Amino acid sequence: MDLMTNTLLVVGASPAMLHSLQEILDFTPQAHAPLINVGTLSNVWLLAMTSVVEFAIQFGRPWVLDLVTIGATVSS
Repeated sequence: MDLMTNTLLVVGASPAMLHSLQEILDFTPQAHAPLINVGTLSNVWLLAMTSVVEFAIQFGRPWVLDLVTIGATVSS
């Protein structure tokens, strides 16, 4: 997470790493382009991630899906 944060700071972005649904509801309308990282997927975070996408679409914002660990784990 530090590498991503520092890289974004270098290019002039204002990164915020949020996981709490309460924070996301307040923050997403102000975000220019949310990045959804599925690297630490859980049921609680899945709800937050889908909420971010719904808000981004509602406010006409682009969003990015980072599939960094897709397929790395086996689900039953």
